[in-house]
Amino acid sequence: MPEATQLAAIDARVVSLHEAARRTGYATSTIRRWIKTDLITGYKGPTTNSPWKVDLVSLEVFLRQGAEAAQQGSEPTTLDSRPLDEILDSVIEEIDLRISIGEIGTLGPHQRDRVESRVSLLRSWLRDVEDELEK
Repeated sequence: MPEATQLAAIDARVVSLHEAARRTGYATSTIRRWIKTDLITGYKGPTTNSPWKVDLVSLEVFLRQGAEAAQQGSEPTTLDSRPLDEILDSVIEEIDLRISIGEIGTLGPHQRDRVESRVSLLRSWLRDVEDELEK
């Protein structure tokens, strides 16, 4: 059984999703997306409604790595020059086409898992867009 000091150290480095957002200035939905894509460590309680907890060490390492990459002059991602609404239109059209031709039914297990993961990530990004539009 862990010593009381070990438990206290673990407890001190794990905070709520909202506290992690407050400390870093990032939206809770962004931090949740990082957890769901395994970029940082997060913990979910025993029930589906349990709140997320964030490992601060994992979060700090992730943010530090991003800062170091920026300092080293890593090449930034090239943005599509079209307005966001046009990009969304093209994604909608492409997904609609692929659904209408039955592509989803032809996916193998690995592809299904990857698509499912991407759909989850897309949902999270869309929530971020909705949050920004409501400001």
